[in-house]
Amino acid sequence: MISFMRTRMLAAALVLALAPVTAAHAEPPTTGSVSGAHAEPPTTGSVSGAHAEPPTTGSVSGTLAEPPTTGSVSGTLAEPPTTGSVSGTLADGGTPVPDAVVELVIPPYGVAIKQARTDAAGAFRLADAPPRDYALRFRLTGGLTQFHPAVVDLAQARLVTVVAGAEAVVQESVMPHGTIGGRITTDTGAPAAGARVELHRITPGGALATALADAGAYEVTVTDDVHPDAVYPDVRVTTGRLTTLSARV
Repeated sequence: MISFMRTRMLAAALVLALAPVTAAHAEPPTTGSVSGAHAEPPTTGSVSGAHAEPPTTGSVSGTLAEPPTTGSVSGTLAEPPTTGSVSGTLADGGTPVPDAVVELVIPPYGVAIKQARTDAAGAFRLADAPPRDYALRFRLTGGLTQFHPAVVDLAQARLVTVVAGAEAVVQESVMPHGTIGGRITTDTGAPAAGARVELHRITPGGALATALADAGAYEVTVTDDVHPDAVYPDVRVTTGRLTTLSARV
């Protein structure tokens, strides 16, 4: 009995040991990857063609400019002129007189406020003179001085009126005159350069004309108005002529 049971148990064990296991049931994995696994939908991302929020600020093409508060006016109004001028010519018997000094003088004091020189054509111009009445004085080479119109005395001068923004024109002629000229030399016969020559009346009085000898030569102009054909010691001045007088010092 005992043997039989033992043999039966052994046979059972053998059967169990030899019995093949077919298509064993596998436990489903608790971890791993699933092909084609279902992905969780993204919680963030971009949407193609997403609806954009309308802008709250921006720029406008052709922005309206602020109107200017200041500006310039084309053709600005010029200030009115405050000064005037005097121009003209000086001639001697139709011949232009160059390098004469022309002065605008305030009468009756004889004070010059403007000065110019005549050019090769005898023309002159005195600009920027304050408006008022003036006398016109001419100082010629040789010492002759006269006022417009060809007078030697300021009191006899014809006044020229200067108007702001205007130009007065004067044509002046040299008054009739004679000339004394010559050479001044030293005891050795050399030219007395820079010698001073003065022309005086026979009666007491100041010098009528004065000249400085340039390289010993001098020339003094004498007006006919003051002393027509005047006679000086050993000298006679004739209108329109040159009287020659040389001396040694």
